[in-house]
Amino acid sequence: MAQQSLRQQANFAPAHRALIAALGHLGRCNDAAIAVHHAQSVSPGLTTTSALAVARFARPEDRTLFRDGLLLAGLPE
Repeated sequence: MAQQSLRQQANFAPAHRALIAALGHLGRCNDAAIAVHHAQSVSPGLTTTSALAVARFARPEDRTLFRDGLLLAGLPE
């Protein structure tokens, strides 16, 4: 879904963050590194902390899952 969104609007930062988290959980390190690079070109200074600051989750466990994916993908804290 994130990739489809990015095909329609390449600068949509929330889709970049979702893609990074998903790739991190999938263990696709090379793809995750590319996604981090693209996301940081759209949102300079993007970190796990800054991504979490704008993320809205109803359940704390979803927030934790998102954070873990970002870290697994190599997004700096």
